[in-house]
Amino acid sequence: MVKRLLTVLSYLLVAILVVVATVVLVAIAKGYSYDVKTGRISLKGLLVLNSTPQGATILFDGAPIRRKTPYRATLEAGSYRIEVRKDGFRTWQKRLVVNPSEVTFVPYSLLLPTEIKTNTLIGGRAASQLSATPDRRHFAYVTTGSDPGVWTLNFDRREGTKRYTPRPADPALGRPAEVIESVTWADDGSRLLVKSLVGAAPVYTLVGTNGGATALNLTELFRFDFSGLAFSPNNSRELYWMSPEGLRRLDAEARTVSAVLADKVSAFTFAGDRILYVQTTPLGKTVWSMDRSGRDPKRLIESLAESDSYEMAYVNVRGKDYLAVLPHKATTASVYIDIFSATPTVKVVSKSAQHIKFSEDGRFLAFYSGDTFGTYDTEKDVIAATATSNLTDLTWYDGFHVLLNRQGRLHLAEFDGANMTEISAAAGPAYSTNDHRFVVALRPPARGGQGFDIISAEIKR
Repeated sequence: MVKRLLTVLSYLLVAILVVVATVVLVAIAKGYSYDVKTGRISLKGLLVLNSTPQGATILFDGAPIRRKTPYRATLEAGSYRIEVRKDGFRTWQKRLVVNPSEVTFVPYSLLLPTEIKTNTLIGGRAASQLSATPDRRHFAYVTTGSDPGVWTLNFDRREGTKRYTPRPADPALGRPAEVIESVTWADDGSRLLVKSLVGAAPVYTLVGTNGGATALNLTELFRFDFSGLAFSPNNSRELYWMSPEGLRRLDAEARTVSAVLADKVSAFTFAGDRILYVQTTPLGKTVWSMDRSGRDPKRLIESLAESDSYEMAYVNVRGKDYLAVLPHKATTASVYIDIFSATPTVKVVSKSAQHIKFSEDGRFLAFYSGDTFGTYDTEKDVIAATATSNLTDLTWYDGFHVLLNRQGRLHLAEFDGANMTEISAAAGPAYSTNDHRFVVALRPPARGGQGFDIISAEIKR
């Protein structure tokens, strides 16, 4: 009898220990911990902090700690004012919130040099425009004055190569000089699309960048109004535009133009091997998709806000499809999530946007106007916005930082506007190099004169 009772008690004790251990493990997993010294139970979270460059001193609420970046520690849940310092670099600071049983991951602490060095790459040619491929391996610029043209920039050699010379005026024919208005890169850097004006008439020319390629005047060849002509991603031979009849495709190598792929189109963008477009239907403005040959049309989104034009941007992140749509008339930027599913969801991210741009990895959508800048975090479903002033251009520096042109001054800031730092005087958009070490921009020449110099600013050392 006693032996049986002891057996029952031992089983009961084991069961109790298992239950207690399970409760303790669950509590630990949820961020609970017990401080033996104070006898207090607290909630904790994990902070992972890294910096560029590494080996920087960390301060919590003004007090330095012994460890340096990269840093990883379990902390009590709460708000911390964190500074990261290193000799020769500007201090990075931010208030971070550590949530219980969550990881606060901060890989974007970028320490800028105390003195940001700038060098003139191209000077004395009166540059007026600067553009870059999406991967920022290739740059192009436009010159005016006595030697007008389109040039490509070899950043490593700090030299330019002239790719296209506009036609001069011909008084005998009464033809004015060709004036270059814009330059757009194909994704692979093999071609440039040059938009010019001859008087008031727009002219579109395709220019190869591999040497020896002749320029192809698309306007003369096809006699179309190519307004809004855009390269197809990852295929420099295909270009699409919205003709008065509808969306069409141009094949530069076959030198053919397709029939109308879709009519009553007011905007389009690309999603993998499909085209997304806004079309006017009896139901109003709707978003459709089709393959690049115009087949297999499918309606995705109904009832967009009414507008004559739209801005669209698409990414696929973590297996989800995101489409950002900005009606220029309404200025309300919305993100549609899982657009190819039967039940896509929508989130309004800004009611005063003029432009939208996804970050290079697609995690953040930037929206901005002259006095507002903000981002939507697709991973955390969080919107961060900040007031600004006279913002004219925005490009992504990397996945967590943006380059802003404000009042003719170039600034670098984090995705939420924190740690905004002035870099240099600048005109127009700026671009980081592929390794994110330098920023390339236009700057007024030191000695005055027309046009701008092309400069580089060293961000990482």
